Amino acid sequence: VPTARITGRIVDANGQAVTSASVALYPRRRTETSPADALVSSGDVTLPRAAISATGFSITGVAPGEYTMVARSGPSGRGTAPPSPGEPRLWSITDLTVDGNDQADLVLRLMPGLRLSGTIAFEHTSLTPPADLSAIDLQLEAFGSSIGMASTSRASVAPDGTFTFPGVAPWIYLLKATPPGAAAGARWTLKSAVLNGRDLADSAFEVKPGSDVTGLTITFTDRAAEISGRLVDPAGKPITRYSIVVFPADRALWLPGSRRIRSAGPATDGSFTVAGLPAGAYAIAAAEDVETADLSDPAFLIQLLGSAYKVTLADGEQKKQDLRAG
Repeated sequence: VPTARITGRIVDANGQAVTSASVALYPRRRTETSPADALVSSGDVTLPRAAISATGFSITGVAPGEYTMVARSGPSGRGTAPPSPGEPRLWSITDLTVDGNDQADLVLRLMPGLRLSGTIAFEHTSLTPPADLSAIDLQLEAFGSSIGMASTSRASVAPDGTFTFPGVAPWIYLLKATPPGAAAGARWTLKSAVLNGRDLADSAFEVKPGSDVTGLTITFTDRAAEISGRLVDPAGKPITRYSIVVFPADRALWLPGSRRIRSAGPATDGSFTVAGLPAGAYAIAAAEDVETADLSDPAFLIQLLGSAYKVTLADGEQKKQDLRAG
């Protein structure tokens, strides 16, 4: 197929030329995963990178397709060190379609990242929320093949639970919220992350350029659901060579690193427990040789879905479901 050459200039907010910058192409950003994301993230496919000069940038050999062009201030190259503290990273995010024809005179205007802020809340019946919430870990993970480029943004959390993500690049993200005391086994779980009436806890969402984002409310609850049971063979004897996989019945929730997709190994008597689950409809199945990467692979989950048991868990519900495997 014919390839194209893309050229243009990089400028700051005042229109002045910027030469210390990098420009890269990625598969078009979307709120769902794609094979292109997986190929680029794994390194199996490498997209052309820009040559930067005093007059601008140039990318050659670009095959037809839909792309997102990402420009950022600072030295060129994936894996370069982040800017020093106090030095804001500037970004330009541009979607473009390449059809085999050259594209010239593009202008990439670098702008500061955005601020995303909000508060942390608790719904509790038996546990007492911690007095100091500053140790709670909140992260934004860039969604798709940009992982490693836009990296992970971590929030600054105040003792009273107000938080801010500074310098967030306009992109599509997954929110990760680690409950307080998780390492010590406290029974808090993320219930919701609501912004403008939409729950972002289980979906990818876009941070758009133009203005800061305020009013995100992240809620933890001590009413996590739990499913337990025994894994046995047709004769009723325990099986230990399989792993138990619990995952959402709704495929739209099969996101990388989802808090709703879990695995656990049975004990010697075949018993298992998967705790800390949000309320919802789940499938539960047993499988051999389960690896961490399998839990983010839709093809693997599809194989399990047909033979899986279906259960629905309410807030705080503890349900038993035995599994029988041949």
